Amino acid sequence: MRGLALFNKGDSREEAKYHGYKSIELDPRLSDAYILVCKCLSGDIYDPNKSPDREGNEKEFHEKAYQAFELDPKNPEVLSNLSFSYNIKRDFHKRVELMKKALDINPSHAEINHQYGRSLLSFNEFEKAKEYILNAALLNPSQSYDGSLTYCHVGLRAYEAAVETCNNGLERDPSWVAGFGFKAAMLGHLGRYEEAKDCIKKYQKNRPFIKTLSDYEKVAPSSIKEVLLEGMAKSELLVD
Repeated sequence: MRGLALFNKGDSREEAKYHGYKSIELDPRLSDAYILVCKCLSGDIYDPNKSPDREGNEKEFHEKAYQAFELDPKNPEVLSNLSFSYNIKRDFHKRVELMKKALDINPSHAEINHQYGRSLLSFNEFEKAKEYILNAALLNPSQSYDGSLTYCHVGLRAYEAAVETCNNGLERDPSWVAGFGFKAAMLGHLGRYEEAKDCIKKYQKNRPFIKTLSDYEKVAPSSIKEVLLEGMAKSELLVD
């Protein structure tokens, strides 16, 4: 499908999604088209610029994920999308269960290894999660997993390693705003306050509504929130 090629190249998510919907119109039983639409919608759901549309995008994601599952219940990518649907609903046990099924079907699928690792983060299984995310990196070295590895390192309180993966991730994608926040917190833990100050400025440039530690607490990922807030507090760059 042309839409999948656009998505994989990192081109317009909207155009890729359009082609996905067109494919569904032409063949409503084409599970790959539903998979593509879900991939695009998952990006929309966490896009701050599309936050007013989040509820509608989540509803559409759930519908397309279930439709794909009805068509192709043993496709690991279908199971991965359905797993993400449960993640949105905060049913983390079901998310892990579905990702494990997907991994059993195809243990050599890079993104399935990655998402299985991501699913474990909700249960603070940072070391095990890192193992599967590193598997993904070995299986697909052209893809960056720095964001997910940073999450693991933060959870493990491996501050230097977290800064390193943040640097790698930000070099690949300077628009990774959360990376500036993670890096600022890790630099706070390491006592590198001037560097932390520079990072928090870049973070707040894109997140101007984050002015205090309480503001950051609302957006910090729950399973690593404590570590991030400690680092931010040590740098004294975000205070209440």
